[in-house]
Amino acid sequence: MGYQVYAVLTASMEPSYPIGSVIMVQPATPADIQVGDAMTFSAGNFEALVTHRVIEIDAENRQFITKGDNNDNMDFAPVPFDNVVGKVAFSVPILGYISLYIKSAKGILAAGGLIIIILLLFIIPEIFKKEPEQEQQAKEPK
Repeated sequence: MGYQVYAVLTASMEPSYPIGSVIMVQPATPADIQVGDAMTFSAGNFEALVTHRVIEIDAENRQFITKGDNNDNMDFAPVPFDNVVGKVAFSVPILGYISLYIKSAKGILAAGGLIIIILLLFIIPEIFKKEPEQEQQAKEPK
């Protein structure tokens, strides 16, 4: 559907997007973004992505001024138009915790164990299942 999915790791956008939420980001051009939109962007030279709200658009210098909903001050550096990833379409609270947990070593082990248990629950009954021929012989009197 064209959305990129990210987990919220910090409280900077609470209460709109609490820690552990999953946000669905729709690709957008700078022209698609308005003041008040929550947008995701790459932060400077880092590979980190940040989602904050646009509080001002500086069209002359081709940059956005952003601020986290839970922050008292605007962000230190403006966001160049070229750093825009997209704008938040919607979010799902808590779902991000599952995503983050599965990426950890314990989460991988837990997911692997769960898959093995499910497979065993399907395989074990098949092992002990009698064949139709054996069932017929068991029913016949000797």
